[in-house]
Amino acid sequence: MSDVIPLKDWASATSGSMEEFAIGALGLEDFSITTADAVAEAADCGGYIPILTERESVQIGLAADLASCRKLSRLLLVLEDSEPDPPLSEIRDAMGEIANVIAGAIKTRVGNLRTGLEIQLGLPFFVHGRIAPVAGLADAIVRFEAAGICCDIHVMHLPHRESSKAA
Repeated sequence: MSDVIPLKDWASATSGSMEEFAIGALGLEDFSITTADAVAEAADCGGYIPILTERESVQIGLAADLASCRKLSRLLLVLEDSEPDPPLSEIRDAMGEIANVIAGAIKTRVGNLRTGLEIQLGLPFFVHGRIAPVAGLADAIVRFEAAGICCDIHVMHLPHRESSKAA
């Protein structure tokens, strides 16, 4: 069985995956990716997706305010400035798709760290409201900022009970 992957490795894979996504899918060149101590107070919605290995559970959440979700959605959908904002249903779908694509890239990056590691992605979902980790859940925040967008990528990590001693 594989060892538990440290939170710092999940966070590093998240940073690299977000950078790749910002450049490749969103067409952005001017952005920053840093770490933060906490999810921004204004981040009251976003797309989330679970990632599972046999030894651990990870949640990746793109937490932002609705305006940043709208801007990210416009970039993903390649909408011109003259086009109207997408309806909330399309914003939800776009944020779920962004979470899904980033999680897929994280899966590849983390998979490259451990030969033979099986990683499964769950289904993305959209949340209105704040998500807070429960006791025992380690977390890291990767902050993405660009063109009036502030999106905190919340990486929540929990080794399974039988493997927590192996960490």
